[in-house]
Order: sequence, then C-alpha cells, then structure tokens
Amino acid sequence: MPPEEARKSILTKFFQYRDGVPLITYLGRRDTEKGIDLLLYALSILRRRGYEFQAAVCGPTLWGDHYGRVCQQIAEELRCPVMWRRFVPDDVRTALFSLSHCVVYPSIHREPFGMVAAEAAAHGTPAIVPDYGGVASAIEANGEVAGLRFKSWDSGDLADQIARLLDDRSLQSKLAASGPRVAEFFSIQNM
Repeated sequence: MPPEEARKSILTKFFQYRDGVPLITYLGRRDTEKGIDLLLYALSILRRRGYEFQAAVCGPTLWGDHYGRVCQQIAEELRCPVMWRRFVPDDVRTALFSLSHCVVYPSIHREPFGMVAAEAAAHGTPAIVPDYGGVASAIEANGEVAGLRFKSWDSGDLADQIARLLDDRSLQSKLAASGPRVAEFFSIQNM
C-alpha cells in the first residue's frame, strides 16, 4: 500500500496518529496469553528513557474484553498513551503493517507459529517476538532475518529490542528489506 494511502486509511480509525513519529504496533487477539501487558510495561520503560513514539494495539478477543480493559487501565496508570481498536478492517490492518516502525508480538504461551510476524515481514516491517515457541522461528528463513527476539516474559529486554530499532535505522532498514524474502518462505505454496 502506498504510504499516502496508508496514512489516509489509518486516520479513518486513529485520529491521534502523528505522521513522522515512529509507530509501534500490536496486531492480534487481545487475550491474556498474548502478553499485551508486557508490551505496555516495555513502552513505559522507553518513555522513561526519553523515546518518542506512538503505539497502537488492535485486535478482537475470544474471551470477552476484561483483559482489554485491564490493559487500558495499565496504560493509563503508566501514562502511556495507546491507540486502541478491537477489529480493524483489512485496509487498516495493511496500513498499520505498512506504516509501523515495528510490530511487537509479545505472546506468553508457546505459539505454534507466528502468523503476525510473517505478515509483518511480508509488508517489510520488522517484528519483535519472544524467544519462546514457534513464533520465535517466524522471523527468519534461509539465512534471512526479519525481526528481533526478546527474552520471554522480560519487559526490560523487550524495551531494549524496541530501542535497538528506534536507535539503529540501518538495522531497521536491513530487517525490513529481508522481510518479504522471509515471508515468502512461509507462503501457502511453500508450506
């Protein structure tokens, strides 16, 4: 999706979106096993370190919205502004993948595969995933790497990995460039 079209699409759902400010995004189910609270603590750490960014958390839930409300309360207590959305249509999802500086998928259970990480890679967006379960392998294939891993359950290490991408534009660009090749390895035809 061309950047201008992506911006317009995002602005239909996220009025607070600021062009030119790095966007850190979570896309996936908003249920307890997805570790969104770990991401919120990591974002708070980054804010205290002086980083400027914006954050979006998007996705449906299978088990009711209790965890989503708790995460919103955590973000408020941490004074960490987040753009929240439940379901987002495909064009907005594509726009988020296209404009995000990185996609974070902090799952705390042993995911069998990391579809969100592969989708981010297909859009040339680095993904940050835990070093636990199948999602840990979804960011690399055939010697190509399209993301970073953090120590599972460790918000401090997650903050460090996000900071690496915010600080090192050449690393972010290198991972982004490798993304489509990594995603191709996980294509329906290959799988």
